[in-house]
Amino acid sequence: MNDPRVEVVWEDGGDLARHGHDLEERTADPHVLPLIGCADGVPFGYFEVYWARENRIGPHYDADDYDRGWHVAIGEEAFRGRGWITAWLPSLMHFIFLDDIRTQRIVGEPKASHAQQIRNLDRAGFAKVKYFDLPHKRALLVMLLRERFFADQLWAPEPVTEAPASEASAQA
Repeated sequence: MNDPRVEVVWEDGGDLARHGHDLEERTADPHVLPLIGCADGVPFGYFEVYWARENRIGPHYDADDYDRGWHVAIGEEAFRGRGWITAWLPSLMHFIFLDDIRTQRIVGEPKASHAQQIRNLDRAGFAKVKYFDLPHKRALLVMLLRERFFADQLWAPEPVTEAPASEASAQA
């Protein structure tokens, strides 16, 4: 949470005691499921899966009882970037849909100005629903439907290929 790229979004920097207290609160909250993402046994990120109706996003759309949302912080630089997000994002969405079969929609509220995150969510199958204001940010409501996730097999995204250097310079 103290990494500058994480702290600017989460505003949760602090010492170990503060982080321990925050995790204890989140673990005790029945509306939130805190998770640590690991790759080959190495922790790389923090995820919160929450029930949307009971979260700050709930009043901003017609939330169903079993809609889920999520927050993410990738604290380790080595685990950031396109190659990693195409691994953990569909895996997390798959987990959320499988965790409770009543969940038909996954929602998110990225900062409206966070263009990279919004592009990533678009590639992952999320629809852009609307812009709205939270006390700490202008947000974009995004939504992924269970039916789309499974029908389009979004748990296994198409491999991202880079254009050959000669094509890239010709397109520029």
